[in-house]
Amino acid sequence: MKALVQFDNGVYVSSALWRIETMQDIPESQIHGPCENGILGCCEFDFAHCLQCSEWPKSALPCINRLAKAKWPSIAVLSNIVRSGFHLVPIGDKTSDKEIMEWRISFSNAETSLIDEMNHCQFLCYGLLKVFLKEAIETNDDLRGLLCSYFLKTSVLWAIIHFGTSWMTEDILRWFWICFRQLINWVYDGYCPNFFIPENNMFYGKIHGRAQLFLLNHLTTLYREGFKCLIRCSSVRGPLEVAFRRPQIGFVIPFDNIGIKLRTDLHLISDICSGYSFSLEPPDLHTTISLLECLQRKFRTPTELSAISILLKFHIQYFLICALPQWFLDMRIEGNKRICTRLCRIMNTLYKNRSDATTHGILLAILLYRKGMYQKVIKLGLNVKDRLKQSNVIYEWNLQEVKYRAAGGEFFQFDEMMKKIVSIPFRLDEGTCFPEVFLEINYSRWGIYCPPMVIVSALLYMSFHKLSSSSSEADSVLRDLSIVINNTDNHHIPCFLRAISWEMLGICQEVGGYLFDAFHSFQRALMEPIHNSFREATLIRLQMLNTRIDNL
Repeated sequence: MKALVQFDNGVYVSSALWRIETMQDIPESQIHGPCENGILGCCEFDFAHCLQCSEWPKSALPCINRLAKAKWPSIAVLSNIVRSGFHLVPIGDKTSDKEIMEWRISFSNAETSLIDEMNHCQFLCYGLLKVFLKEAIETNDDLRGLLCSYFLKTSVLWAIIHFGTSWMTEDILRWFWICFRQLINWVYDGYCPNFFIPENNMFYGKIHGRAQLFLLNHLTTLYREGFKCLIRCSSVRGPLEVAFRRPQIGFVIPFDNIGIKLRTDLHLISDICSGYSFSLEPPDLHTTISLLECLQRKFRTPTELSAISILLKFHIQYFLICALPQWFLDMRIEGNKRICTRLCRIMNTLYKNRSDATTHGILLAILLYRKGMYQKVIKLGLNVKDRLKQSNVIYEWNLQEVKYRAAGGEFFQFDEMMKKIVSIPFRLDEGTCFPEVFLEINYSRWGIYCPPMVIVSALLYMSFHKLSSSSSEADSVLRDLSIVINNTDNHHIPCFLRAISWEMLGICQEVGGYLFDAFHSFQRALMEPIHNSFREATLIRLQMLNTRIDNL
């Protein structure tokens, strides 16, 4: 067999040589990716010579567990998927130096079985996404070929797992929007998780850099048009134009998950701040300060409610969350007190404008805490806590699914959004944390998301402790934090952030000398079913606490 080669003290089948050898089966055919492409009679074909594996791969076992938990498809179909195994396709990673030896795992049989199990609405949604890709997204030559129908199919499959299987045809626009929103998030992150092996990024080597930015800008342009972006598709324009004339389907953007969707409006930052271009790479510190001062002036100018002014508050929230961590690091390196003072002044203006409940306040509090200005941290922290208790604060994790009126729900209108203060989890990393949580940050690869109420309470307690203030005030903060964490209504703390909440409570208790309480809190952090990536840090803290308790 000519495809066998000596490699790493073993004999392996080379994917590149396998393609060349098997291509000889059909005369005048050509290699097209992993396939053999040619014409038989009047039909063009793509044929892949694969190796079949009868056992389901261990790396894809979590997928089977997810499907079983979702109770989709049926047990019989799921069992058949596992028994059918998978195929090895003769193509490697183009960026790898071992490309000629690598093979790709294919779950084509499993995918076919899952598609066969889709109901009518799910299949229609997949078809509508394919039409949308061809007639609305790929109208720009620079974007053609970046996305493919496989990504759309993956989006539908993930939506079925996340939102259940009871898709109704009358909700087709809602399901389309959910899949479209998910696609935008993937493009923004530059990461499209394979349905069977999520650790495999299907965008790798394909959607990055300028291509990623162009695609993201085009998708967000379509997104801001709401459902009417579908009118760009000639294939479905006629019936949709009739439908949109109905009063129950208005021209609005479906904000059914504000915190996620508003981050897709990236390029409006450059529209608001003329003279600066917004890219995925944050600018240097001095340019950033100038840009923020430009935003500060915008806030001081009273304007009527317009699409730009309404979205402005959310853009700045996104801008600060995603970009400031690196700038905090730059500022620490430069040690420029004047820059720090300017940034504090800007943050204070943005916070007073009430453009969001917590983001600017927490960032400013951390900045003040690092400078040792604990009295100001206490004053600011108490103010933020008061905001979080107001009735017009809505948390990202408490937002309900929005359905159009035909399905019995309502949309959020722009003027309604302005009356609300949106609070989202705060991201702690080495740029936006305080010394007491450095251990957790060191063990967390991508940073740690923390509920606003928890991080504000922690900053308050640390500041009281630093000032050696009245123990009753510090104990009151600690007691309130404990009550919030023990409350299971998920209002201030969602279930997926309970681990970091227990961790923060334990850190505060350890700082205050309540060692046994801290030990209990760290144990509770480990017991949470959804744990962050700082588990090793928790174990280290428990070990250190155990030593301190033994020495008492």
